[in-house]
Amino acid sequence: MITTNRLLVHPNVHDQAERHNLGQKLNWTLLQLALNGGSSLVVKGTAGQEVKWRRTPLQGNHYYLWWVPQNGAIYARDVRLHDQNTSPLDLSISDGYIEKCVDDIDPREAEQAQVSRDFSHFAHGTSLSVCTVQGAPGCGKTIAIQYAIQDLWQKNSNNRIDRGNIWYVTYTPGLSERAREFFEAHVFNEDYVEVFTLQQLKNKILDRVVPRHNLAEAKAEFEAFCRSATNQPKLGHWKDHLDLLWMEIRAYILGMALPVEWQRDGLNYVVPPCHEGIVEEKVYIDIRRQTFRESSLLGEEDMRSAWELAHRAKAANLFPDQQTAYQALKRLLQEPDRIPETKDLKAVVVDEVQDFTLLELAILTQLGKTVVVQEQSTKFSFLAAGDESQILHPSGFDWGITKNFFKTTLPGDGETAAKNGFTREVSIARQRRSPRRLAELIDQSWGLYRAFGIPKEIRPQSGSRMEIDDERAGSDEALLWRCRIHDKAWVNFFTEVTEKYPNAAFIDLDDSFTTVIDGLPRKKLRKPATALLYHPQQIKGLDRKIIFLWGLDRVMQAIVEQQNGCGFQPQQSNLLALEARRIVDMVRVALSRSTHTLIVLEQHDAPDYVCLGLDKVERLDVADLLAELAAVHFVPDSLERIHSHWRNIEEHLTHDRLADAEVSVAEAQKILGTMDDEASRIQQKQLEDKLFRAKAKQTIQQLLESSETHLEQEDLEGAREENEKAQQLLSTLMTGSDLRDLRNQIGRQEKKIFKEEGGVDPNERFLDVLRNERNQGELRRRALWFAGTSMDIRRDQYIVFGHNDLLYLASRYHAMPRDLFYQTVRRSNMRWLMEYTEIYMDFMEETYSIEKPDIRQFAEDALDEIWLSVYFCGMEPESLLDTRLDKAIRKMKEWNGESTGGLW
Repeated sequence: MITTNRLLVHPNVHDQAERHNLGQKLNWTLLQLALNGGSSLVVKGTAGQEVKWRRTPLQGNHYYLWWVPQNGAIYARDVRLHDQNTSPLDLSISDGYIEKCVDDIDPREAEQAQVSRDFSHFAHGTSLSVCTVQGAPGCGKTIAIQYAIQDLWQKNSNNRIDRGNIWYVTYTPGLSERAREFFEAHVFNEDYVEVFTLQQLKNKILDRVVPRHNLAEAKAEFEAFCRSATNQPKLGHWKDHLDLLWMEIRAYILGMALPVEWQRDGLNYVVPPCHEGIVEEKVYIDIRRQTFRESSLLGEEDMRSAWELAHRAKAANLFPDQQTAYQALKRLLQEPDRIPETKDLKAVVVDEVQDFTLLELAILTQLGKTVVVQEQSTKFSFLAAGDESQILHPSGFDWGITKNFFKTTLPGDGETAAKNGFTREVSIARQRRSPRRLAELIDQSWGLYRAFGIPKEIRPQSGSRMEIDDERAGSDEALLWRCRIHDKAWVNFFTEVTEKYPNAAFIDLDDSFTTVIDGLPRKKLRKPATALLYHPQQIKGLDRKIIFLWGLDRVMQAIVEQQNGCGFQPQQSNLLALEARRIVDMVRVALSRSTHTLIVLEQHDAPDYVCLGLDKVERLDVADLLAELAAVHFVPDSLERIHSHWRNIEEHLTHDRLADAEVSVAEAQKILGTMDDEASRIQQKQLEDKLFRAKAKQTIQQLLESSETHLEQEDLEGAREENEKAQQLLSTLMTGSDLRDLRNQIGRQEKKIFKEEGGVDPNERFLDVLRNERNQGELRRRALWFAGTSMDIRRDQYIVFGHNDLLYLASRYHAMPRDLFYQTVRRSNMRWLMEYTEIYMDFMEETYSIEKPDIRQFAEDALDEIWLSVYFCGMEPESLLDTRLDKAIRKMKEWNGESTGGLW
């Protein structure tokens, strides 16, 4: 569990928020303060106050929450109007602040809370619940499904129901990291929610290190492949649309190649299994004809060309993500019991489902199928959230097809299920990010689908439309401008923006803004400008007060010109409709990123914005634009600027943009040098540590991938060397659930290396090496030091530190001095002991040590100690140790373990 910030809230705060209808926005802000100390929030400073107050906006720029970090806690003091920043405000500690835990804060509104009610709704006669959540950009889908998981935990805990565990799966590392932080902050068992990226889940199923795949690089390799002399003659109409061809192959030819038969909505036959990881040509053609229904967007010749090129590209391993997905699903089908943890799986939750190909979704539904068929009484829930108009990774996603796939693929009596309604659908329509003027622009952008002649068969469903909240969206809260910048003005523009407005972001729609930045004369200016730059694939979840949108005029103009100049060639026009759908999706996501000011940076003198109406928006020159920004946003104070850099650091870390995170750290450090603020120094140090940890994890992953390459080349010495380096680096990071996947990858790879070296029992070889005296050095001294000083140290991080060392020793040496064990692991720390006993039992399973009595002894003693605390001493009932203890004891009995005191 991560350490959350202690949050104390003055009674005035909720009184004022209720009076001005700010309750949900306040709760969201309080949640961020508890989780990350405000590093993800917009923060302004104050002048002339004795207390160094921070101010965070709650509704546009009208109301602000006043808060301050002090004495190891965060005090939320008052909610004030924007112009009430000079009247004095003291801390008033004697006024009776209320301490708020993360579990006490719920920022949802009614339509978001509906997800909880439908998440695990088991109609009479069914053991399966399927819930889908649709919503437009900025509607709060992610927070709705995360709180639904929390509600399910609470419900089952209150009713003393076996909670099992839940797997939460999303596409990108950034989204998974945010989800993990949310779940770790709540009072769950460590194993209740396990967060995976799709890549990590494939690693787990295939029991090997699967190299990470960069879609942008894969696309570039594919386009180079198509331009080769061998393949270019096969392109036909695709020759000017290689990006569309790449999307077509990934989504519909390889991304629908299931190694099991399935039912496609609209086809009059069952799709047969694909035995080579590629859809049969006839099936592919039928699927695309069915997709377009009345609009024949792809001719048969184009489809046959795409299918042939897909065969060649697959042979060249140009779509590795879909090929590993095929292998993972095939392995699950062949070995249903491959992952023991699925026996206790109660639910799979998928966020951003629109980015998953059907093949990737089939991996998740197969997990559910494995659970439900193993035992008649097992109940299983499947929850998927997404927006069909936000497809940034080509997947062929369609809500209607996907829902039907869930119904026909997940097990159960289809007739009974349909009759009793095992599938629930929730639509979240209210926009929560953008103020009214920008929300109206986003809503207008829906008309682009029609304006560009995109057939209704391939438009997103209407569930992607949104409602504008009149109560929350003030008419004066948003600013919208256009600006054309000429060459000589760029230096002044970037200097002003990077220095004064680090709370801004550049979104590059046509991949040409990098060229503008690269043309700047000074490296010191290029680096901070690049740190504010985002490409369309990186903007999921991004929101900024100021957004500069580059390339909108060019991408829209290109579609208009191509459609006007296609010369009535039907196939060319049809391909342009597919291209237009991709562009409109991208534009709609980009338009929804601003929370206050949107500036469209133009490259054409008279751009055509079709139905968006941007031609009527005021166009400023650079000097006027910078003056307007200064007038509206003022020149941010040091506190606001440093918080903006911290927010950028968090964002870069979620996208593995570590070089840009380093730039933002350096920029924040410059500002910190001018401030006299101890709380800011502490926050800066925490983020620097977080960056160091991210860099170490990235290096570990690279070492594992290098080791895997050595294994494939039968270079066992090189593989072992890289794996050992990864182990050593991992040991420096100590604890954290974010290390679980890396730890598992290291263990799986190490066993493979031992096996390749001669088939020796991996566990015996492992223990023999570690029994050597030279391996008992620094780690043992650290553990002994902790034991000698544990009476005087009570801070959680030291307790975790000591337990880790002791666990490490216990797992590698057959005996541990009992005095050392009991001095360190005292009954007052039973929750920690339970967590590490569970980890140790996982280790026993990993190393096939469950039948070895001397290795079992540590866990048996620990379970006895926990039993005495729970049932005899009544320790820590709120941590639900009894349920976890019962589960661990059942497992230990299966391994022939025994209680030394006959307690079990």
